[in-house]
Amino acid sequence: CKECLLRSRQKKNLSSRENYIYFCVKVFSMKYIIITALIVATLFFSIKYLASENKNLVNGTSAPALIGILRNGQVFDLKNLQGNYVLLDFWGSWCAPCIEEMPQLRALFDKYHQKKFKDADGFEMVSFGVEDDTNRWTAAIDRLKMNWTYQISDFLNMKSPAVKNFGVEKVPTKFLINPKGIIVGVNLLPEEIDKYLDEVVY
Repeated sequence: CKECLLRSRQKKNLSSRENYIYFCVKVFSMKYIIITALIVATLFFSIKYLASENKNLVNGTSAPALIGILRNGQVFDLKNLQGNYVLLDFWGSWCAPCIEEMPQLRALFDKYHQKKFKDADGFEMVSFGVEDDTNRWTAAIDRLKMNWTYQISDFLNMKSPAVKNFGVEKVPTKFLINPKGIIVGVNLLPEEIDKYLDEVVY
């Protein structure tokens, strides 16, 4: 009948419209997903780039505040060492590279701790233990003969505020700080630290 034929055509036309709408929605959704992905990727790499730029700016800037408790229970404040060259070493008793280079750091301390400097009162070393185990930390200090006074840790491992303030992402990480509290070297090798200090002693 004519009525049935008309309904069939209307149904067919409706189906075509639905397919067209579905196609448009699908295309729009894909574009939206692609655009969103591009925005997220751009933000990610921008943040990553800015972070790396900030790390490059660490050298030549003031050292952040660092307050903690020494192994002997006394309060330590990094700013109290201003006037000295300070080597701040973030290390771990569980870290093989840290342990491997410790004899070289000990040799640096023995060589320069009693030296007279042209522009400083002396040379001090500060070792910040990135730890979560008190016994392992103290045992490592004794075993490695780390005979300098300034041994500190808050036993928060990589969640330590000090680790975050100094932008430490791995250990060992070292900062050489001048008598004015300015960072003059980041992650220098022991021989590079030796060369730097040798140029500023009498």
